[in-house]
Amino acid sequence: MDPIFDRLETLFKSILHGDQADKPAQPPHSSRPDDDFSAAMDELDAFLNDDKAAQERLRREQTAREEARRRASGQTGSHSAGPPAKLLAACHVLGIRPDQSLPEAKKAWKDLIKQHHPDKHAGNDEAFRKATNTCARINDAYRIVETWHEKGNLGDE
Repeated sequence: MDPIFDRLETLFKSILHGDQADKPAQPPHSSRPDDDFSAAMDELDAFLNDDKAAQERLRREQTAREEARRRASGQTGSHSAGPPAKLLAACHVLGIRPDQSLPEAKKAWKDLIKQHHPDKHAGNDEAFRKATNTCARINDAYRIVETWHEKGNLGDE
């Protein structure tokens, strides 16, 4: 599977930097013009490498960037426009946008559960444990999105 992601990365680089096939390859994530794209590629790398420390660091950096953007736009804390951070995090887990409908969220949830279900790893204790944890995170995220759609808030505000 790694060669596929390497080829996708090469494709993205060629799109962003023009066709540079005759030039030597740049180190990954160097001098990308879009900070969000760079952060997304770093997050993807951390996820694919199952690097929990890097994932947590990247989550904190993203939160800091969002807070800086809010401050720059004159918005503050809980009075800022837009969905709460908890909803955004849940949507991130499900791979959806906060403005997507509940049926779309449910479809994403079902697809992720099918993909990561622990029963697929019944013979491997470590993989079974990871799949169980992943499914728990996916289920929690769906509950948050479902509550938001049904009540218009997260119930803990």
